[in-house]
Amino acid sequence: AVTAAAGMLGSRATGAAHEVPLLKRAFVEGRRPDRFDLAVLAHAARMDPGIVHLTDRMNGETLLHWCVKLDLPDIAALLLDNGANPDASNGRGLRALAGASPAFMAQLQELRDAKA
Repeated sequence: AVTAAAGMLGSRATGAAHEVPLLKRAFVEGRRPDRFDLAVLAHAARMDPGIVHLTDRMNGETLLHWCVKLDLPDIAALLLDNGANPDASNGRGLRALAGASPAFMAQLQELRDAKA
């Protein structure tokens, strides 16, 4: 299933498979991801399920934590569909979805319901 992230970024995100190893390493080493990075990694998680469990060395945050920080419920839905753990905690013990706004959670639920 394709989310709004795929629609918005189109083939740019799905066609960037060659960038996945570099993006994974940069994320783990603490480089702040942007929407494009997160979309590429979320799409790559279909073929490499371990991606959804990556954490950065700086704060122990997952890709899902970053989706909440950057207000990207469409990419969060894709990560969850690919096995991301919504209860994963960062280095401070904060769960990935704990900081999500009500609007984020409503949109996330809407996206996930649309796939069911």
